[in-house]
Amino acid sequence: MSSSKRPTKRPSRAGAPASNVSPDNPANAPDGPDVPDVRIGRHRLSWQRGGSSFYATWWDAEARRTRRASLGTADPERAVLALAEFALTHDQPRNAPPAEVFLSQVLAPYLEQHSDHRPSAVQARIAAGQLLDFWGDAATLADLTAARQRAFIRHQRAQRGHAPSTISRTLSVLSAALGRARKEGLVIAVPQVLLSPHEIAELLDAPAKEQERRLTVAEIARFLDAIPARSEHLWRFAVLAIHTLARPDALTDLRPAQLDTELGLLRLNPPGRRQTKKRRPTIPVTEGLARWLALWEARADRYVYVGGATTAAGAARSQPRPVANLKRGVRAAAIGAGLQAEHEWDDTRTVTPYTLRRSMARLLRARGVPMADTAAWLGHSLRGMATTEEYADVDPAFLQTPRAAIDALAVEIDGLMAGPRRLDATKGRPKQTAASDPSSAAVPKNQARSGS
Repeated sequence: MSSSKRPTKRPSRAGAPASNVSPDNPANAPDGPDVPDVRIGRHRLSWQRGGSSFYATWWDAEARRTRRASLGTADPERAVLALAEFALTHDQPRNAPPAEVFLSQVLAPYLEQHSDHRPSAVQARIAAGQLLDFWGDAATLADLTAARQRAFIRHQRAQRGHAPSTISRTLSVLSAALGRARKEGLVIAVPQVLLSPHEIAELLDAPAKEQERRLTVAEIARFLDAIPARSEHLWRFAVLAIHTLARPDALTDLRPAQLDTELGLLRLNPPGRRQTKKRRPTIPVTEGLARWLALWEARADRYVYVGGATTAAGAARSQPRPVANLKRGVRAAAIGAGLQAEHEWDDTRTVTPYTLRRSMARLLRARGVPMADTAAWLGHSLRGMATTEEYADVDPAFLQTPRAAIDALAVEIDGLMAGPRRLDATKGRPKQTAASDPSSAAVPKNQARSGS
């Protein structure tokens, strides 16, 4: 970074050059084009006489010499943007004060090295874009004052209509990026970020968190009826969500190898994957799901395909077309079922891939399943039971209460369905899934002795 207390102002994202840029001055003029007076950190924009492109130029203190790197363009505006990208990549600060670190220098590596490799990658990049839209490309960490954070919160509410919980999630990206920068020694201190939805709600005089949509048994039946026959993988996702209550990413990762037919268990956390705070539990396979899994296992190496990902083996077996976008597929089915309007985005009305998980959890509690059993099925770790949980799944009575309740709910949902496809795999089903008879699938041993 520059030795000055505050970095030189960065260019706007639109790439507007400094006032001395002359677009009419051609790059091949005898003295080259007019050079914008732009410095980012220790890098400045320069032009070599007789050259064909702009350069990033800086002083190498260790070698005690000036160094240059071509930016690959003779266009002044593009050169300004190229210099900004070059500085972000090659001029990361070390133990710098907040006033000498650009916000973009903290967000960019966080996105590229961390959040881009997580399921929430798209949401994190949207959040980062909104943060930079408000603070600007020239903002440093010193600009992240409490007053400016409050102004950002009011802006998100007024201009985007975001709820306190949504604003909190956006600010959580900023907080995580700042924490990572501090941990890796980029900056000596970082500002505290206002994250609490309750504090944000108090500032906005709004409800802290609006209740997200929960479906009734009849509404789940309508949702299943609205899934098009061609959307085989959306159907599979829905069946799995109802019987496992697992998070969407756990279901799209699920493979037949995670099914323990000897013990009648489904290990939602695949071998080799580290458990995270969003724990993927091991659960008993319900009787209704066991038949579907036997049917699907014969046809693919993964139960649910999302996007363009499909294996050669799956293609060779005429695997049904993957669901292009899970969130949009669920939304389309909800609209088709009349559960929400086409242009409705209110959290209290919209149906998302998480809705089936949350709806089923609520229905289990309404049918008297103990909170501890429901929490264990959902993957919420039991306090003080971390070691005991490792052996609980071999107990014949392991989570049999929620398992029986889910099977009973599935029968109830099936009875309310009106379409040709049924939640009960032994009843009507579309032609593309009739490769084998699921009614002949054996119920795993520990389920047979449970008497369910």
